[in-house]
Amino acid sequence: MKITFLGAGVYGGALAKVLEFNNHQVNFYDPYKYSDISLKDAIKEAEILIYAAPASAAEDILPQLPKDIPLVCVSKGFISLKPFLGFEKFYTLGGAAFAEDIETAVSAAKSGSKVEPIVLAASDKLLAELFSTDFLHIDPILETKTILLCGALKNIYAIAAGYNQPENNDKAFYDKIIAEWEEVLNVNGCDSRAVLAPCGFPDLVLCLNERSRNFSYGLELAEGNAPVIGNTTIEGIYAINSIDRYPDFIVPEHADILKNIIKEVKDAA
Repeated sequence: MKITFLGAGVYGGALAKVLEFNNHQVNFYDPYKYSDISLKDAIKEAEILIYAAPASAAEDILPQLPKDIPLVCVSKGFISLKPFLGFEKFYTLGGAAFAEDIETAVSAAKSGSKVEPIVLAASDKLLAELFSTDFLHIDPILETKTILLCGALKNIYAIAAGYNQPENNDKAFYDKIIAEWEEVLNVNGCDSRAVLAPCGFPDLVLCLNERSRNFSYGLELAEGNAPVIGNTTIEGIYAINSIDRYPDFIVPEHADILKNIIKEVKDAA
């Protein structure tokens, strides 16, 4: 199939290598890396579009896209489905994997080596058909909004984990995050069982170190040295900023960790 990635960052680039491994034709739209390729040219023959740009770019990119081509979101900064309303076929893909881990798995497969499979969650079997390999499994199939919201919550809680170091080494801290996460999904009409799926708490566990921009931001925030809130490469910040713009997202009354980190990030603006 002919597939266009909207955004050519490291994560989208890694997923593109999986698709190329599966013999799909991949193209990119990214005005920063490929300034000579217009959006119109990049998508003119695409059978599937994959949104891999920062969530902050959605307002510019999404209105220009055809609504009848399947759109997949792999970006983890959205706390609402509203930016994607109108697309006839909209799917989400998420899970616990850094870009370099995916690239390492692709390289190993090309050399004939075996690695522990990476597991992602998807909202349609189409994505399993596209991405599944011996080194990348799609399991389980979850509802679109659930995966989208889990991605944003993972980034917000990663900021909270960095901010609360070293206290977050306490098991009780993580148990409270899981309980909050379940409640947030419940009140927002999502499947709370997804907390333990690849796009949920396992994705957060992967980010509890300085490989994660969100976790690193939390560390800096606690020290009073956090960069300005407009840094859109930190998707947890964008998700927090979006809460006021999308009142359809509900923060439960007793979600103390979530409420506290939202306040800290906003106060640092």
